[in-house]
Amino acid sequence: FPEWIQVDGKWKRKSDHFRRNISMENFSVDSVLDALHLNLDALRDIQGRMHSDMVKGLGAASNKAAVVKMFPTYVRSLPDGSENGDFFALDLGGSNFRVLLVKLRDGNVEMKSKVYKIATEIMTGTGENLFNYIADCLAEFKKEQGLEGKDLPLGFTFSFPCRQNGLNSASLVTWTKGFSATGVVDQDVAKLLSEACKRRNVNLDIIAVVNDTTGTLMSCAHADSNCYVGLIIGTGTNACYMEALDEVELWNGDKGEPKQTIINMEWGAFGDDGSIEDIRTDFDRELDKITLNQGKQLYEKMISGMYLGEISRQAILKLAKEKLLFNGVVSAELQKPWAFESKFLTDIEKPQKGKVMGKGGRMGAEQARKRKREGCGEKANKGQRFPASIYAFLHRDVSTDGLVCREILRQLNCRDTMEDVTVVRAICSAVSTRAAKLVTAGLAAVIKKMGRKTLTIGVDGSLYKYHPRFHPLMDTFTRELVPEARVKYMLSEDGSGKGQH
Repeated sequence: FPEWIQVDGKWKRKSDHFRRNISMENFSVDSVLDALHLNLDALRDIQGRMHSDMVKGLGAASNKAAVVKMFPTYVRSLPDGSENGDFFALDLGGSNFRVLLVKLRDGNVEMKSKVYKIATEIMTGTGENLFNYIADCLAEFKKEQGLEGKDLPLGFTFSFPCRQNGLNSASLVTWTKGFSATGVVDQDVAKLLSEACKRRNVNLDIIAVVNDTTGTLMSCAHADSNCYVGLIIGTGTNACYMEALDEVELWNGDKGEPKQTIINMEWGAFGDDGSIEDIRTDFDRELDKITLNQGKQLYEKMISGMYLGEISRQAILKLAKEKLLFNGVVSAELQKPWAFESKFLTDIEKPQKGKVMGKGGRMGAEQARKRKREGCGEKANKGQRFPASIYAFLHRDVSTDGLVCREILRQLNCRDTMEDVTVVRAICSAVSTRAAKLVTAGLAAVIKKMGRKTLTIGVDGSLYKYHPRFHPLMDTFTRELVPEARVKYMLSEDGSGKGQH
């Protein structure tokens, strides 16, 4: 929990000591990297704040004011591998959605699926048109599978913040991830889908509505009986975990066995009440200004794949405007919001074996040391030597890893000297490292709350799957923040599909 300390003779919250304001008087590459850095004390403080918000969300009297809503899912037991049957599954959580046919046979899972694209005009149009389109796709998929006349139960993964009314009923709290379809907020999404299916003469029985986080937990628990936490780190982020009913004051179902339920945290909204304002940077605030949901999902906007590229662009853009990058020349491409894609961070930080940067091939250690002594050799911006904090990137950049970054900068019509490449890589590394740390601080609060000494966490999402350093960073900081627990991360095998059943 937040502690109080004395600073210059005045008592302040310890967390206030970590404010991320960047002084323009001393603006530099180092000051940007420092603003994006979170040390262990800051992470422990964030962990305490998340724990406080979890307790607030679980309380009957305090839930209304809570930003981390801690919704009970009405899912009270985990799979054991004995499940059997054929099911349809619908996975809606972004601009692409999937329809699946899932067959469970004594622990074995067979799946057939098809991905459908949702046009922006449908995402931002009316709810009726959105669900009509989904029903049309379901009808097409049933026909392709030769199941037009057969009714199968359907599990609906709806990966947006929802208040569960029961296992097969959930009301949308707010749209995220670029959706804004009208007439859906505060409505039962299962009912809206059922009505659309009736209009399109599609016979389906919706037996469950879950989000992708719950699906991930269920999917991993199918393979590992010690899995009690689900985590998504992709376009968005969220977590869920198994909680004792005695801790859930919001519970309005039966209180018989099993005395537990999965809690959908909806932790992306952590900080919407200002509780993490001290760790947000000017780059986070500039990002927020160009999103559809300004002031909302602030924790998610510091972590998830939808936003990391734009945070990086904001930092790079500021450095360029201050003539600390690209000799002060800002290309028209770089000035476009969202031009620096989040996948660039993954590509830039992924080792590129067998490639060399530049005409001269690999730079030897002695040559790298010489460039360090000379302030990096090429003409320094504003006459400054290269910041000491990123010398560690130099040898890597000039050997193999810098080539991809150079190609990306060329795509954006930006100067691509070794110094530019090295600074951009340092920014990308700082942004992704901060994201991994923030996720781990949130998970540390969950692990402490559960009190388990051994635990498996099921994880899904493109950022976790494909970013080369996300998993190792999470492992490292989990050990630092909860050394008393043995935690294993397990990659979900299609949790949004088979985990519904």
